[in-house]
Amino acid sequence: MLRIAHLIVPVNSAQPDKAYGTQYFAYVNSVNSTIFNIDVESSWAGKTCDLIFTISDKSLLETTDYTYAKTGSFAVSQLNTVATQQTTYSNMGASKNIGTFPIAVGTKTVIASGPCAAGTAQSFEFSSASGLDLTWFNDW
Repeated sequence: MLRIAHLIVPVNSAQPDKAYGTQYFAYVNSVNSTIFNIDVESSWAGKTCDLIFTISDKSLLETTDYTYAKTGSFAVSQLNTVATQQTTYSNMGASKNIGTFPIAVGTKTVIASGPCAAGTAQSFEFSSASGLDLTWFNDW
């Protein structure tokens, strides 16, 4: 089972009321974080779902790209409500901290694993920890 985020919404703590809508670029740095919505298929009821972040060597990429301005770690949280194109930093609501995860090129990081929330959309915020400054293009 593979599912790519269907909504990518950057939010900015320096402009907390600005809605950026859905984007192809994700931004994670000292003022920007990015929320990803993932649809969980109804047919996945009773199965285990994993939230995974991968960052491949650039030589393996065909249509995506990323830029590190500074390495570090992600802090990942799951929002209590589903994000929309109108979601901003100030209205994204409460979230549950999942953890902090170091990233490195060529790695695959399992962020969370558990029973699939079948038939729902789930929203996850990726923010900077340890000074991470990363921008990436996410298409498929």
